[in-house]
Amino acid sequence: MRTKKHLIIALMVFAILAVSQPVMVQGDPIPGQAVMKMTSNGKPEDVLQGSSAKVDDSIPGCQTYLIEMGIGDDWDAVLAELESDTQVIFVEPNYSVELPESFQMSISFPDDYAPPLLDGVEPSNFFEQSSIYSVGVDQAQQIVTGTGITVAIIDNGVDFSHPLLSPRLLPTGYDFVDNDSDPGYETGAVTSHGTFVSGLIALIAPDCKILPLRAFDGDGYGTTYAIADAIYNAVDQGVDVINMSFGTVESSRIMIQATNQAILNGVSLVAASGNNSLEVPTYPAALPGVIAVSGIDANDYLATFSNYGEYIDVCAPAVNLYSTLAGEDEWGTWSGTSFAAPFVAAACALVRQISPDYSTFIMQEHIRQTASTDFQWGTLVPPDPSYGYGRINIFNAVNLSAEAFTIEFGDLNGNGAVNAGDVVYLVQYVYSGGPPPTAPGNPDMNCDGIVNEFDIEYFVNRIYNDGPRCGRCN
Repeated sequence: MRTKKHLIIALMVFAILAVSQPVMVQGDPIPGQAVMKMTSNGKPEDVLQGSSAKVDDSIPGCQTYLIEMGIGDDWDAVLAELESDTQVIFVEPNYSVELPESFQMSISFPDDYAPPLLDGVEPSNFFEQSSIYSVGVDQAQQIVTGTGITVAIIDNGVDFSHPLLSPRLLPTGYDFVDNDSDPGYETGAVTSHGTFVSGLIALIAPDCKILPLRAFDGDGYGTTYAIADAIYNAVDQGVDVINMSFGTVESSRIMIQATNQAILNGVSLVAASGNNSLEVPTYPAALPGVIAVSGIDANDYLATFSNYGEYIDVCAPAVNLYSTLAGEDEWGTWSGTSFAAPFVAAACALVRQISPDYSTFIMQEHIRQTASTDFQWGTLVPPDPSYGYGRINIFNAVNLSAEAFTIEFGDLNGNGAVNAGDVVYLVQYVYSGGPPPTAPGNPDMNCDGIVNEFDIEYFVNRIYNDGPRCGRCN
């Protein structure tokens, strides 16, 4: 049992941190590690021949490898030599990524007096917390509860023994930190992070299944390679939604490639904006197709810690939320945008049950267009850099999910208009491996069966020279 003195000290620390604005540090490269993507017939042993670098790990079926440099190697020289090989599509550092609450030193507050679990009733602080009413969870659950839907949680592990979570967790999770089949939590600075996120998913979509994929350690540190490996694994296991309560200002090609694969498979992607009070793009939240979530407080104002920017899609409750904790601390309170993201991921799970054929982009647009613009402080005019298209409205999302939000053919970035931005999107796809625009419009503009520079020419001709409209290819 914790003492009152312990709780008072924790509250004082939290109060200090809540008003501070920590400086964001970009993800640092992991010393001596690189990620290499090869062509379909490329062989890493050929590329690494004569080098002291070696393959340390690989992502199954993706021609993607984690490379360990030799001691004393000139890292930049090795990377340049690898990238010059025609069998190599790209090679980049393996960047570190940190859970937002770890970076901010956000603190969870265990509830020493929580009653035993009575599913749907107790603890009342969990099942009756005000945040679920503010986003329409109670009404939405009268229609759908997430039956038959799987949500992957890429985080730092989950407590499989927690009475709320144990019947909902799938046994096919994986630990990409220790490379074993046990994605359980480990102790550290943010021990309960993945468990807390899982509890919120279970609260909102109680009949969905949760796939725990551990890509971060107990202190909240992970890598872009481990995250990408987890995304590929989630796609391979046929999940419907992926919750990503993490972010970094360092975009990486391996993360882009992984999210592209999820997009191609119609997986709904949700990510937190981060806790640095800054207007800065964070990844994967800022990647196309990913629903970016900022955090708000009980008065519908942007949380003091929440990041913001033009990439934000919607906002969700993020302050003083109550959920599951790991170990003997079974329940407690925590704040952070990491915990706003599960509200949206769970909303996607509920919508999926009614509209299983929704693509990644259609789901993103659906979540945007069903969000609430009536806030306690007034009416929002979207899109807004702090609140996106509004506060997530789960009842609206479920109630209107039978009517798919249509996107005009050629609207490749899904922003509701066909213009130069879509041309840029197509150029990035053709030349830089950008995300595949499979949902809003077929990128094969001239319907010749190939997506290449001729489709760009065709599209430009349509927009600027009143050329023929792009056809819907069969």
